[in-house]
Amino acid sequence: MTSSSSAPSGRLSVLPPPHPSSPVNGAVVDGGAVTFDWSDVADATGYRLQVAPDRQFARDVLEMETGVGTSVALQDTLPPSDAPRFWRVQAETPDGPTRWSPYGRFYSGSDAAVDAFRVEQEAEELDVRKQAAREQAKREA
Repeated sequence: MTSSSSAPSGRLSVLPPPHPSSPVNGAVVDGGAVTFDWSDVADATGYRLQVAPDRQFARDVLEMETGVGTSVALQDTLPPSDAPRFWRVQAETPDGPTRWSPYGRFYSGSDAAVDAFRVEQEAEELDVRKQAAREQAKREA
């Protein structure tokens, strides 16, 4: 699923690149069915997605053209991994491609890993609320 840039004369569009919406910030997602979402770019005629194990996108890069929509779902493409994955997107416009977006960082896990991640996040949020309540009680005492 690789492709090459179709930029006229190799120039980049002056339009800003898309912005990754999801998954970002180290989210743990089901690698068997991960959906990538990003912001729309005016006049975009299509988008190109890259997923890699490093934020320089220097090795083992999965690259694909995704069409004109601002999301794409990959089924059974990313095996579970303890290492982070990075993704970015680029818009194709009549004036050439935009710059690549900033990268989004995520982990692809099994259903159990996704559930464990959510439980851990909820536990951390509960601990923060408990600590805030203790501090409030001390101030009021």
